[in-house]
Amino acid sequence: MRTLALRATSALALLLATPPALAGEFDPQGNFLFAPQALVSEGFETLVGFEPAFVDAGVPNGIEWLEPVDSADALEGSRYARVATSHNWDQAVIPVSLSAAQQSVRVRLWMRHNEINATFVVRYASSSGKRQTAALTPTGRCTSDGWVELESARVSIDGGDVSSAYLAIRGRGEIDALEVVTDGAFHEATACRRAFDPVCGSERFCAAGWCRDGAHFVPGLPPPHERDQVVDWIESRLRFAFGGHETRTKYLPLALEELAGMRHANSAWEFWNGFGTAIRKLHDWHTAASSLASSIRAPASLNLCFIEGDADLSHAIWPSDPRYRDLMIAYTGKDRTAGMKRGDRLVSIDGMHPIAWARSLITIDWGWWQADDDRTNAEFAERLRGLIPRFAESITVLHCDEATLSCSPTPETIQIASLPEDDADARELVTCDNRPAYHLTDTEVPNPETHAVNYNIFIGPLADSQPGENLWGMTWDTLWGPAFESTFLGLGKKFKDNGVRGVVLDHRAGMGGTLDAPEAMTRFVREFSKMGLGIYFRPSAGFEGPATPEEGIAIYEKYQKDLDAVYDVGGDDADTELPVALLLHRDGSASDYMPWGMKGAPKVRLFGQGPTAGAFSTLAGLSFWGSLSMQLAHGEAVSADGLGMIARGVEPDEIVAQKQSDLIRGRDTVYERALAWVRSEMKP
Repeated sequence: MRTLALRATSALALLLATPPALAGEFDPQGNFLFAPQALVSEGFETLVGFEPAFVDAGVPNGIEWLEPVDSADALEGSRYARVATSHNWDQAVIPVSLSAAQQSVRVRLWMRHNEINATFVVRYASSSGKRQTAALTPTGRCTSDGWVELESARVSIDGGDVSSAYLAIRGRGEIDALEVVTDGAFHEATACRRAFDPVCGSERFCAAGWCRDGAHFVPGLPPPHERDQVVDWIESRLRFAFGGHETRTKYLPLALEELAGMRHANSAWEFWNGFGTAIRKLHDWHTAASSLASSIRAPASLNLCFIEGDADLSHAIWPSDPRYRDLMIAYTGKDRTAGMKRGDRLVSIDGMHPIAWARSLITIDWGWWQADDDRTNAEFAERLRGLIPRFAESITVLHCDEATLSCSPTPETIQIASLPEDDADARELVTCDNRPAYHLTDTEVPNPETHAVNYNIFIGPLADSQPGENLWGMTWDTLWGPAFESTFLGLGKKFKDNGVRGVVLDHRAGMGGTLDAPEAMTRFVREFSKMGLGIYFRPSAGFEGPATPEEGIAIYEKYQKDLDAVYDVGGDDADTELPVALLLHRDGSASDYMPWGMKGAPKVRLFGQGPTAGAFSTLAGLSFWGSLSMQLAHGEAVSADGLGMIARGVEPDEIVAQKQSDLIRGRDTVYERALAWVRSEMKP
């Protein structure tokens, strides 16, 4: 006979408080009974299998990714549903019918045999930005045969404005006994203007024009007797696994201080947002905290990309900031540009420099991403087009004219609330890859209208190559060795067979990958050498990494015989007469290792606006419930001369700022400087 446990005891369960009285219960035989007053009760007793052929045929059908299973151990009735999505972006959508009343509800679902990610979604006819999402996380109730109860926080719903409501299910496992019950008084949605708008109070935050209930996005507040255990567990992972010497020394204390504040939290949002803020304060490219808050969608989108550089046409109108580079529009999509165009300059967001504004969001932005090397802001610039519609009230822009090569003396202030809404699920945005233009022949370039390089590698003659020069280029983003190592190993032969006299490698959106790929990339440019230890892990819990070059050299000497640990570069068939220009911009992880391995080669020169991310580590990931997770940078590289490499971005040989005067005419300053150098060094 099935029995019910009222509460698990593990601090890792991230438990909610005991559910209120209005909830499904169990009879003496262990059979689940829906709450009599439940607004929705779904036991999947009539669920049928999904048939793709019926989708457009008007034939009654099941739910994609849900399979009905007849079983004596169903929680309720005699059938449950098996969830088996193929990818993390697939979801089973279970419709939920609600009345037109204004009411507050909770949603509950039971699951077992793996982790189910369940999200309650309510869409409104009046505005796509008003959409509500709430994660379902464990209540602490579970059964002797493995069923675990999930529950949402309280959600206030304006039923008269609802266009649809549903439960979105991801993952693999079994589900049963979905119910929606009323809970408490209805609270009207509150409009807000910008991040940190005080109208939202302490338990809500402003995003996409509405105050969002923080409890919707995180698990419940652990009970007092377990709160310290949860914090202790998180702290132990940070102390044991995170970072290298530089980040542990500078930023781990800041994160631990933030974690300490969680012990005194009085609400779920205060507790778990403290966790997210602590992870973000670790200041690392590989390190992040995620929650459902990362998925909030603004009603409008900006179909354009920003790039850092030198706004040389407009300094007299708006001087540069002494700390941060100027921000300009690199290129746009066909629509939703808010009247901005290539070469226009973004001078402020809510009265702050755009990068300073983006950095100010550390306590609210769950999509936070930054370089280890604090001189680099490319990650912030790349994310601006998504951050602005979610968190800004207004932006200030200087519009510029290509014909006159001048900018308007009067900045325009654009109110974000004035932007037209678009379909959040159908929107297609141009990809931001820090490349103002592509430079290979027309048959060997990404689509210039989408800038979607993705997992492709484009190799071929440069469009600017003149007769007799035979200059080639390569444009790509990923260094994923299992897929592309053979391509990289064949570059030397390919260039030799085609009589190539110079190369421009464009890696300005370097997403990283695996170390075998950057090792392979260096084979054709330099003779074999050992750069250092690729990933060096802490040998003991108390070791904080090489504090001096002498300590680093000792570490390298100890481990350099381990072939798996050493970062080997170069090869016996290197062509040290072939000039190779490497273009960098937003590059981290394996995309740090590659320029590190190429820098200093006889005929290699690095061009970019600043150092790479300095993310010389790997990562470890830990998932919890309701989209709550964290990943931590783990280990670091140690150079052969004893330097711990984390937070030491690779410096370009030439710092070249993208000029506004070039950008407005569609010219690529960094590429043009690199091309000039390659021409000056062409192989005979």
